[in-house]
Amino acid sequence: MLAFPERIRRKATIQKEILHFVRNDKVKKDVMLNSFQHFIIIKNK
Repeated sequence: MLAFPERIRRKATIQKEILHFVRNDKVKKDVMLNSFQHFIIIKNK
């Protein structure tokens, strides 16, 4: 029960870090977010 919120919180933190890192570069942001979402899908399977 406690592991589930932790996973959500960790995922949200990583997404915020990525958004912060590439905030000023739209194309790079889109590429990184797409790659990251793909990684999350693979990791959660």
